[in-house]
Amino acid sequence: MSSPVSRPALALLSDEDLTAALAALDPGQASCRTLEDLRAVGDDRAPLLAEQRRRARVREVRALAERQQREREARLARTRIGRRAPDGGYPVRVDGAERVIVRKSGRGWLLALDGQGPMEGAERRRSDAIDRAVLVLDMRAARDRERERAAAVPDGWGLAPGGWVPPVGAVVRVAHDGPDGLRWSGPVRVMRHAAEPAPYGPRLYTRPLDDVGFGMNLPASGRVFARPGPDAVRSFPPVPWRHRDPEEHEARRLMAGEIGDEVASLQRRKLPGADEAQNLLAAVAGNRHGDSAAALRRVEEIAEAMREHLRGRGDPDAPWTGATVRAVRILAGRYAERFAAAGGRLTPPPAPWPAGGLRRRERAGRTRPGT
Repeated sequence: MSSPVSRPALALLSDEDLTAALAALDPGQASCRTLEDLRAVGDDRAPLLAEQRRRARVREVRALAERQQREREARLARTRIGRRAPDGGYPVRVDGAERVIVRKSGRGWLLALDGQGPMEGAERRRSDAIDRAVLVLDMRAARDRERERAAAVPDGWGLAPGGWVPPVGAVVRVAHDGPDGLRWSGPVRVMRHAAEPAPYGPRLYTRPLDDVGFGMNLPASGRVFARPGPDAVRSFPPVPWRHRDPEEHEARRLMAGEIGDEVASLQRRKLPGADEAQNLLAAVAGNRHGDSAAALRRVEEIAEAMREHLRGRGDPDAPWTGATVRAVRILAGRYAERFAAAGGRLTPPPAPWPAGGLRRRERAGRTRPGT
């Protein structure tokens, strides 16, 4: 191992010398073979690294102080102090407008901004009090600009009249009054209504346009909505199938869950065909299969093949597995018959969904049963 390095006074080392001293110790650390050698080299590096970190902190603090001083000088350059009033106050013009009055009070200064009541401060100097006043005015102006920007109706959208309740299928933005002011939600589609007792009115259930993420569940009474204009409508993505036909989607989802739970247990037992059956159920639930009845007939055939596969096996769990296979076969056959009898659906067909986003009977003022 390299011999210990003698260290001069760290305060006398320049930054370049400090970096060179650390670089000179690296080969010694690389040659260490025991813990004692590493500790010896580490003891030499520790004060150098500590001095390097201390200097970095000093530079950061100095740079921050210089930046704050430049900003303070820029704020004071925007002010003009008037003559002392009979009551002891000094009017201060900020950006050409008289907006601040500073008054000596004991050891500190009181501020009055835009005609409001005085604010007590701990500044000992008048210039510090004026600087704080300008900083507060700038913060208020930035807050007001942000509130105005958030409250403005988004481009391509129009404010809906008061008391308007979006019908099922409508695309809207919803205004929310938060601690930072009024803000608009992203575009959402109204999926259904739920009646609530007076004075709340109907409750709206919404989903994002692309069906990704979470929707909102909110009362319609007292809400402010924005409706899309023609340009905004043209930018909407295609209406997802589950939005166009929510009843059929819910029926298929329940069907896939009822059969899929049984198939999942067969997947855990590594039975042949279980993965294919689960994929077919997912395709039928998402309306991605051209013939739902044929897909479920295929699931029924897979279950029959599983039953033949289990016959004669010395599996102690065969009775329970056989019961699960039988349930899959029976359920798939029943749903296949329902699809075949109803023309590929589990529910009655919905009303046509026009390009404007509203169904014909809803545009005519009629709603679906149960909404």
